[in-house]
Amino acid sequence: MKNWFSEGGSIRNIGGVLAQRKLTRSIISALRVAGKSYEWLHSETNTWIPMSEYDAEIGIFCKRIPLKKRQRKPYSGL
Repeated sequence: MKNWFSEGGSIRNIGGVLAQRKLTRSIISALRVAGKSYEWLHSETNTWIPMSEYDAEIGIFCKRIPLKKRQRKPYSGL
């Protein structure tokens, strides 16, 4: 008899991978809408790839998208 409870870990891993790809696509979409350029780290070649018109593989091969913090003015108080 097969133990169905042992399958839970692999299902969670698949769910995590799909969620990561969806989040990556959402971040890329938000950057494009905002008019921000970006580059991403390819997981297999370990090279930085600049933004392009066709980034279909980014969800599969993206390892990292660096985000820069915005410079904020110091709070002067009242």
